[in-house]
Amino acid sequence: MPHRPETMKKIWIIRCVLAAAFLVCAVLCFVLGEEKTPAALAATRRLQIVPMYLAEGAGVIAVWLLITLVWGRIYCSTVCPVGTLQDVMLHVRRRIPALDRPFRYTRPQRMRHHVLIVYVACLVLGLGVIPLVLEPWFMTGNMVQAAGLHGHGLWAKCGYSALWGVIWGAVSLAILLPWALLRGREFCNTVCPLGTVMGYLSRRSAFQIVIDGDRCTSCMRCQDNCRASCIKVVSRYVDNSRCVRCLECVAKCPEQAIRYTQDRQRPATPLFTRIRRSPGA
Repeated sequence: MPHRPETMKKIWIIRCVLAAAFLVCAVLCFVLGEEKTPAALAATRRLQIVPMYLAEGAGVIAVWLLITLVWGRIYCSTVCPVGTLQDVMLHVRRRIPALDRPFRYTRPQRMRHHVLIVYVACLVLGLGVIPLVLEPWFMTGNMVQAAGLHGHGLWAKCGYSALWGVIWGAVSLAILLPWALLRGREFCNTVCPLGTVMGYLSRRSAFQIVIDGDRCTSCMRCQDNCRASCIKVVSRYVDNSRCVRCLECVAKCPEQAIRYTQDRQRPATPLFTRIRRSPGA
């Protein structure tokens, strides 16, 4: 993959445009109904993991597992409507001086493993409540319904009262939006079961985000802008299991020191930093 800054900037822009388009299409699917939005349905619902698994089988899961093993958590950065909604809140955060603070590296939380176990157990036992609450596509439908837009009747189709969809949609909005405003994409790496599964694979993906210690000047821009809080500049470390592949760090690095690449065998000398000459030197 090319490392030229203009190329990575274009890739980052394309990712942002696609993510926005998928979010709009997802909302249209729920607001207008699937029968009135065939194009939006084809571009959104058929790329969602759990809905297509429940409807057509495990083929879509195999495809996304393969994609994740090659490129990492592309689903989280581009296709997931809940992930894009959190990114929207990050843009809001940057316009509020009291909240516009740099992100810092945080340790992974064990809670994500426990949530995943409960989620998988509910899927196996046929208990649809937990998937309807935590799966990103269903969460989006709940939030659209709670916002007072046209209801999609998802809960009623699954044998529950539609009122539960409104209630959980309101709860999701009340928790997710402030959480994203304050903590970035922490939800994706703490609660979301799909994020946890993809994290296991992304840790060993062919393409990874790596820091070149010979180029890095510790300007901290990558760490400051990491919405997943998975970059530690001082150690030249990126936790690729939690990286959502937003490519914000790669696009904003002034030294091309952080890369999205297959080449992870580069020499690194983390103690090397740029020495600025004094005016009189």
